[in-house]
Amino acid sequence: MIDILRTAPTDLTTLSRNNGGVFPRERVRDVIANGAGRESVHGTTDMPVWGTIFRAFEPNDVLVDVRIDNLVRYIESLQART
Repeated sequence: MIDILRTAPTDLTTLSRNNGGVFPRERVRDVIANGAGRESVHGTTDMPVWGTIFRAFEPNDVLVDVRIDNLVRYIESLQART
């Protein structure tokens, strides 16, 4: 499946390794919530800004923050152990 993509997806398992062994929690959260740095991370804007999508379905920002924090924690759990 991945071989049909024009641009290979970002390897989310190497974020900590590429940042001196520290997971860049705030940067990841900002990309998920606001799309910050999407051009350099994703190459195109095909990947949705999840904060916008979550806000469309949730009645308040507290629930949006919970969803975003859950996604950040999940991505952090994917980090390759060195």
